[in-house]
Amino acid sequence: MFQVTSKIVALAKSGKITLARKLFDEMQHRDTIAWNAMLTSYSKSGLYQDALSLFSEMRFSDTPLDDFTITSALSACADLGDFYHGSKIHGLVVRSGFQSSLPVGNCLIDMYGKCLVPLNACRMFEEIACQNDVSWCSLLFASMKSGQLDRGQWVFDNMPNHVEFAWNILIAGYSRTGKFELCLQLFRNMRKTASKPDLWTFTALMNACAELPNSYYGRMIHGCIAKTRWISEVEVSNSILSFYAKLGCCEDAVKIFESIESHTQVSWNAMIDAHIKVGDVHEALAVFHQAPEKNLVSWTTMITGYAKSGYVEKALSFLVDMTRNLLRPDEFTFGAVLHGCSNLAFEGPGMRNQELSHDLVAEVAAELKDFDCIVAGPDLGRDPHSSGYFLAVLYSKCRQIYTSCSERVLNAEVNSQDTSEEYRLFIKLRGCHVYASLTCHLSGMKWGFTT
Repeated sequence: MFQVTSKIVALAKSGKITLARKLFDEMQHRDTIAWNAMLTSYSKSGLYQDALSLFSEMRFSDTPLDDFTITSALSACADLGDFYHGSKIHGLVVRSGFQSSLPVGNCLIDMYGKCLVPLNACRMFEEIACQNDVSWCSLLFASMKSGQLDRGQWVFDNMPNHVEFAWNILIAGYSRTGKFELCLQLFRNMRKTASKPDLWTFTALMNACAELPNSYYGRMIHGCIAKTRWISEVEVSNSILSFYAKLGCCEDAVKIFESIESHTQVSWNAMIDAHIKVGDVHEALAVFHQAPEKNLVSWTTMITGYAKSGYVEKALSFLVDMTRNLLRPDEFTFGAVLHGCSNLAFEGPGMRNQELSHDLVAEVAAELKDFDCIVAGPDLGRDPHSSGYFLAVLYSKCRQIYTSCSERVLNAEVNSQDTSEEYRLFIKLRGCHVYASLTCHLSGMKWGFTT
């Protein structure tokens, strides 16, 4: 059994998670160690939902659970941000007597922190009899992740040991909120202590520099990194590359990209973004085709580039190709397309382009069956980066378009008995004060949608 379990772990580490699961399923007798090995393999492969499903199977198999089982399941909930199942597992911890386990307690703090429930994380911390550095760092992370910066600073100041990980959490937390001066001061203070900056420190600092209007501080931090061994780490190189890309320093980005020995998905996406930032969509497309793999970020970056450059038809064509590659667009993807459509409506010659942009939105919404992604959410029309905002802008620019369909949206009486998808969207549109037509001009598909 030990040899089979070791082979499962080896297969998972080499990326052959499907073969690892096949071998696991073929085992006639599985002990706790075998289950834990498969659970860990799923989590390390980023397959957190599969890990939770396996955990559920394990419970019904009557195999005894141990600390390692519980921590693996809680870690999956934490990485998913799954508060519901995480709290259910917490209940299981109490019922099964695992609450005295320090690793389990630390995982509960981490889970609540990543699920943005800092109050629960604080309660768990207080319940632990003998907190260690992991306990303190998990509590610090919970505070900084939820935006409670003053609370996080208090936790850091009262920690018995300022380990490297604690410094990194604090720097990253301030970085996310744009407090670069504090990040830089923390970096200076850290260098005066026994704690030494590592790859996560430098990554957080470069991410903070990317939010500044000029490249001065970023180049300074880059110079510091170049004097350390961390310059050869791909995570650090990618953060430097992303920094230059975001600020539109394309030549510098190319140099960093060429210096990286093993490019990751982040590397390729950053180079696509670097060319998009300077308006070179053709070079961006060349990099896009060279990339061995494309993810949601790759496609959305290209769609954004085409939309901002006025190539709305090309942006929509990419959107359709994206769905054909079995990738689901998110609100940022739709936001990019809608932004392009709104510019088309505003800049085009009169009513014809206004109607065209209106039709494009209708076609995308109806064919992708994802209009919820466009109109749902509490920030509709308020967040300038959301798809809902661009939809509102689009229809404000197309204000002359009032089809019979949109009039029906505004004038329809609420009918609680009507459960059709069309009617549900009508009511949602009316509630958002957005004039939309989901049915007009769908007969002549111009963008190659499959009907």
